[in-house]
Amino acid sequence: AQHDEKTFAPTWARKYEPPSLSGSESVGVLRFLMSLENPSPEIRASIEGGVAWLRSVVMHGKRVESKPLPGGGRADRVLVDDPAAPALWARFYELGTNRPLYMDRHSQPVYDFAQIDYERRSGYGYHGSWASPLLERDYPAWTAKNSNVSNDKKTSQ
Repeated sequence: AQHDEKTFAPTWARKYEPPSLSGSESVGVLRFLMSLENPSPEIRASIEGGVAWLRSVVMHGKRVESKPLPGGGRADRVLVDDPAAPALWARFYELGTNRPLYMDRHSQPVYDFAQIDYERRSGYGYHGSWASPLLERDYPAWTAKNSNVSNDKKTSQ
């Protein structure tokens, strides 16, 4: 999700933003790469790899539900089973395992959304449908636009 400015190694941001892969930020990076004209083979491979990764970590059958609290205040968020739910991605995925990763201000990793403090569950976007428009609309359009790029390069050599 974030990298050291000198080494480019994954690093911490805020106490609840660990070194990780991101289901949210990755979409922005892929959109940027897809906006480049005449992408190099390395950029094309990065896009293909990023799309494959997003497809591999999608959370099916889960949705985020907001539960109002008695007496008001910010609603609590819970992750519930719902076979009809649209595709969902976690904000953070653990490096090396790709498991959804949750953290509160104590910076202790947990893998169950219900185990983090109410303050983080209700006040931070740990889940979203960020990749859906990219996978359903943007990537197919990019693929169609760039399907002849590698063939054009081969025929011009």
